Amino acid sequence: MIRFLSVALILLFITTLTLGYLLFMQNRPQAEPVKTSVQEARFSPSLSFTPKELVFKRGCTNCHDLKNTLVGPSFEAIAERYHQD
Repeated sequence: MIRFLSVALILLFITTLTLGYLLFMQNRPQAEPVKTSVQEARFSPSLSFTPKELVFKRGCTNCHDLKNTLVGPSFEAIAERYHQD
């Protein structure tokens, strides 16, 4: 009987904590999303990386190579496809 009561109290405690957490998360003010256009993001001074830095920073070289096709097309093939953009 004592074991049953201790388990019931532990479950009640966990349930109370969970409900308190859920109510706290529901009533918390949400941060507004940053509204930037593609042009602002492309030319923002805080995001000024060289293309070579971005390629290595974002891990593009895991799938792409400069001249050869790996998993994805080569950068030359991408540049050829989108040369008018």
